[in-house]
Amino acid sequence: MNATRVSDQGSWEAITTALDRAVGPGRSSGAWTQYCCPVHEADGRGHRPSLGVKYDDRQQRTVVRCFAGCDNEQVLESIGLQVRDMFDRRLSRTGTHKARPPRPRTRPASRAERALEAAGMPSVQAKKQDMGAQRSRWGQVATYPYLREDGSVAGEVLRWEADFERGRDKKFSQRAWSAAKGSWVDSGFDKIPYQLPQVLEQIRDGGVVYVVEGEKDVAAAESAGLVATTNAGGATSWSPDHARWLEGAATVVIVADNDPAGYRRADRVRDTLTGLVGRVRVVRAATGKDLHDHLQCGHEIGELEPIPYLDPYTRPPATQRPALAAETGPETATPESPAAEADPVSAAVSHPEGDPDMGKYMLAPDLDTPPPHSDEVDRVGGDFAKWMNLFLTHLIQLAARKAAQRIEDAIILGQREEAERRAEEQRIATERKAVETRLAAIEKRGWNHASREELADAVLQARAWAPESDVAKEAWYRLRSHLMGEYGIYIGDDDKLEFNGTPYEISEGIRARQAERVQDVRAQRAHDRMVETVAAQEGLDESTKQALYAEIREWSRTPGATTLDQLGKKLAEAKVPEKARDQIRFIGVYLSVQSPVTDPDRSTSAPSLTTTHLLRKLDAPLVDPGEEIKPRIDQLLISYQDQLRAGKVTSLTQMKLANAVRLLTPEEQKAVRERGEAIRREPTKTFVAMFPDHVDRDELASAVQLYAALQPQADQLAVTAGDYNAADAAGLRQRVDKARKKIQTAISSGKGLHELERDQLEMILRDVSAGQKPPAMVFADDRSAAAADASRADGIARGDGRQLRKETLEMLTGIGVDPDTARSVRINVEQVVESQVHLAAGRMSLHDYGEIGSQEQLAAAMTGAGIPEGVRNRVIKHVDKKASEAAITGKQSARIAERWAERTEAVVTARSAPAPAPAYDSPHRRLEQEIRLKGLGLNDDQIAQHMAASSGRAQPPSAAVRNAPGHNGTRINPGGAGVQRTHHRNRGDNGIGR
Repeated sequence: MNATRVSDQGSWEAITTALDRAVGPGRSSGAWTQYCCPVHEADGRGHRPSLGVKYDDRQQRTVVRCFAGCDNEQVLESIGLQVRDMFDRRLSRTGTHKARPPRPRTRPASRAERALEAAGMPSVQAKKQDMGAQRSRWGQVATYPYLREDGSVAGEVLRWEADFERGRDKKFSQRAWSAAKGSWVDSGFDKIPYQLPQVLEQIRDGGVVYVVEGEKDVAAAESAGLVATTNAGGATSWSPDHARWLEGAATVVIVADNDPAGYRRADRVRDTLTGLVGRVRVVRAATGKDLHDHLQCGHEIGELEPIPYLDPYTRPPATQRPALAAETGPETATPESPAAEADPVSAAVSHPEGDPDMGKYMLAPDLDTPPPHSDEVDRVGGDFAKWMNLFLTHLIQLAARKAAQRIEDAIILGQREEAERRAEEQRIATERKAVETRLAAIEKRGWNHASREELADAVLQARAWAPESDVAKEAWYRLRSHLMGEYGIYIGDDDKLEFNGTPYEISEGIRARQAERVQDVRAQRAHDRMVETVAAQEGLDESTKQALYAEIREWSRTPGATTLDQLGKKLAEAKVPEKARDQIRFIGVYLSVQSPVTDPDRSTSAPSLTTTHLLRKLDAPLVDPGEEIKPRIDQLLISYQDQLRAGKVTSLTQMKLANAVRLLTPEEQKAVRERGEAIRREPTKTFVAMFPDHVDRDELASAVQLYAALQPQADQLAVTAGDYNAADAAGLRQRVDKARKKIQTAISSGKGLHELERDQLEMILRDVSAGQKPPAMVFADDRSAAAADASRADGIARGDGRQLRKETLEMLTGIGVDPDTARSVRINVEQVVESQVHLAAGRMSLHDYGEIGSQEQLAAAMTGAGIPEGVRNRVIKHVDKKASEAAITGKQSARIAERWAERTEAVVTARSAPAPAPAYDSPHRRLEQEIRLKGLGLNDDQIAQHMAASSGRAQPPSAAVRNAPGHNGTRINPGGAGVQRTHHRNRGDNGIGR
């Protein structure tokens, strides 16, 4: 659109007309009119419109806003306008507003708008009628292949239909043929017209090409003997890329759909064909919406009606000419005058072929050229005149019947349009009522109880409907106050700051604020527990404690690994016992930091400490193993009773019970044994649980995982379901509430939990509500920590295995190695990798690794495959080096597992009554050891390794060290010397691999 025309129009007409041309007609949504954004949604595919336009009468300007974040200047530039075109009131040179009355809104100047007005149709496309509830699944009913010029398939358009409560609806999808994949992919394809080979042949033959809207109309045209085409993607997707294929056509007839979108599409197609084809005609159906309806109603092709203002060879209606002359210039303007040149409609009035009765769009011969005269022609002409007289009489009668039918059709169409208008009004009223109901429901529940997604959606809906709904307007102001007071998020209104945020941005802003609060609460809770630990130290005077309280407060302001290290140094300087320092460091990491920190009591080269490492440093378990195992004892008793009733063998269950009971106090052990005896005597009797109120950590961990996974989904579904009380959302919310209640019950009344674990569970509820993931360390008992260490060791081992596989295969696929040859030994590489994973995870020793022989098998396979010796040597040397490193990692993992087992054994020893212990290598002791190792979470390979290591010994290896003459509990040989000799055998005199 040129600058002259923009200046002659109001801002609303200029912007909406430009948008109509660029992306098609908009649709009403409250006070806004929604369009597809011409910046990021102009690809012709289906989008949920994100551009809003509305007119501000008070400020005399048109508001343009892309809710996805596109800049206004960028949006306007894409449709040929500037920011100043948004305003009807211009600024004076002095910077003050120059008041002038609002401009009257003139009729849009486009051909399509004039044609719509002449046809008595609205300029805005009516919204699609709500079809109600879906009654059947979407089914594919037609496939329309799009062929390239050479006949190859570029893609297909699929037509889908489904039954709804108020009729049958349709939708379309596209897919492209991928020659590389040899299959279909769900995407768009080349911008080519439908039936391109037939179209090109018709153009070469000088025939007429019809451009219709939709593949169904193309089929209707073909049934009438015509050659027709269309484009994929809908009315707004026709582009110059489609038009270029019609270059050289003698005549193109554009058949427009009888609706605003169809008129605008016809106008766009006509513009793209200018200068490419000989002539263009623009017509519409005599009855119905499109060419298909026209033919179904019994009309002929010749009865298609030219559209005034769109068809260049048709005069506008007489009633329209004065208004047009007023807009385009004096009525005496000639085709040669500038006024005629500026307005193609005026030019059409004086066109030499402008007579609509001549049927030029059907390629009738020029009736003004007389045929050559002859007597034979006169005689035949007389006979023909008589026949024509009879024919015309019949034609007049037929025309009268068709005229009556057209009147009836017009009445039916009018009634249909009126029904659609009423349905549209009802739809808007229903939508407004639904928004008001949702806003009232969420406000009744309380803004503080709403999720981030609900608040973000409520803001968007309340603002959009505020101009038309008092309920939405009041909710809008209350929501602004709530977000400002609760989260510090300011959202301005039209009178102040323009709001360019999206629902996602609002939700993210709330999430960030909630995350900050949760971190503050975590730091405060850790602070309180640290202060309690310092206060319990009897060897410190009050002034020292007060100084340490201040240091702890300083740490809580900026919790982190570095500040926790600094706090540890302050505690050591104040002579706080090591046990208390370890506990304080554990509290800081467990409740607040949730990341590795360094040990201030070690050198700077010491490894980072994890939560489990800090827990392992404590001299005794933080959580009593007897309290932690009680729920499992109840489960074992139930299994024992079930096996007795079924007549099954119970020896293994009895052994597990005996092993678990050892962790209880003597009184509790006696009670469990009495219960077992009672079950043995009366297997069918119903017994109540012995420890019903103790928390089953496995069940509670599952509840935490379920809550963390479903809570975000429930919040999102509450918005996308369209109703905060929708069935799906309510069902998911019930599951979330059930998991949350289980966690809250454990926090308030569950037995067997440490106070720090209760704090952690409370913080997890806050984490999930703030959109944060729960920490990896939920519980602080030794069994959970041992399982976490075992899982971490397995993860490290598998990561090293992936790296070994990658490096080895890179060596085998290097220069000088045939790819097929390298692939032939891949299975041997996988065997080596799997063996080293078990070695690094501590599930086998270096000796066992050598006994398996996977490394030797790889060497033999490479030799047999003919891999060069140099490559073989590099591979074996690299694999051997990685095996040594994996063995060191595996020994560390095994030592960690043994440490957890020793801590549990110490508790058993402290609670066992004095009695002669079974021999270390006795069958009873070996069975107990196997059950104990299973209880710690070790797998079968790890258990077999431990059992093999202790086989044949009369006492534990540690007893020999403790009982050595003159031994004071310290090591004589340097740590790792034996391991070093084992790992670096056959590598030279100094033990260093070359």
